[in-house]
Amino acid sequence: MLPERNAAIRNPEESPLFRNLQVILPGFVGTVFLIGGLVISWSQVDFLRHSRSATARVTGVEAKQESTDSGYRTRHYPRLEFRDAAGATHEFTGEVSSNRGKGSGWRIGSTASVRYNTANPDEARMAGVYTLLPFIFPALGLCAIVLAFKMRAWTKEMARRELKRTRGNG
Repeated sequence: MLPERNAAIRNPEESPLFRNLQVILPGFVGTVFLIGGLVISWSQVDFLRHSRSATARVTGVEAKQESTDSGYRTRHYPRLEFRDAAGATHEFTGEVSSNRGKGSGWRIGSTASVRYNTANPDEARMAGVYTLLPFIFPALGLCAIVLAFKMRAWTKEMARRELKRTRGNG
């Protein structure tokens, strides 16, 4: 028993603790991503279910200073105006920014797709592919959990082979 323990100390990758951490860590991270992602995704799904799309017009650009590790940088956010199904006009600041300097990437008068809550049209968001980002976290979490199960099967197989090899030599 003592030689096996000394071998594990010399090669930490052979220790049971290391093998278990290889399985537990991806499983834990995967579970956090899956649960957190589902919570975030649920609010996105709820918004999408109760929203309607509209075309908005860029009416202005808001420059905001944001703190970074190296100081501050200016981000530019579009000010958007759209009409709801009843014909009422609503305005909000988009959450997709640009940092291209004075040109900012947003042109006044250009259009953008938005979605708004039909019960409260003042609750609006820019539409686009990025609205699908919350769904990436549960997918990554699921992948990490599958990886953990695969690693568990692999470590069991490696332990079985090692046991077979040591019994064959003993």
